[in-house]
Amino acid sequence: MGGSCEHSQGALDVLAERRRQVQAEGFDARHDAKYRNAELLAAALTYGARAAVTIKLRARGTSDEEIEQASARHGVPASWPWGRNWWKPHPLRKCLVIAAALIIAQIDAIDRGAACDDK
Repeated sequence: MGGSCEHSQGALDVLAERRRQVQAEGFDARHDAKYRNAELLAAALTYGARAAVTIKLRARGTSDEEIEQASARHGVPASWPWGRNWWKPHPLRKCLVIAAALIIAQIDAIDRGAACDDK
């Protein structure tokens, strides 16, 4: 690999989303510490599953409008770890960006826990 340290647009967008979660929503380390049952990961997987379904349906020729209508009919996924009002379905790419940012939050929470365990 070359010596370039440039990040893809996707990586930049994920980091910007995580920053937004912390700065705009207040979902910082202290907030995330209350989730001890993999809720951050469950939320990430829920957004990821929505993205996967969207990709599969598009491959079968389903329009985005039909996908959105089906999603609205199904409501909040059973895997969603928080209240209904926190589920915010988004278009495909945004779901993936949010999922990745939530995975970063879960990794950071694990790392903070490991650091505390080492003390």
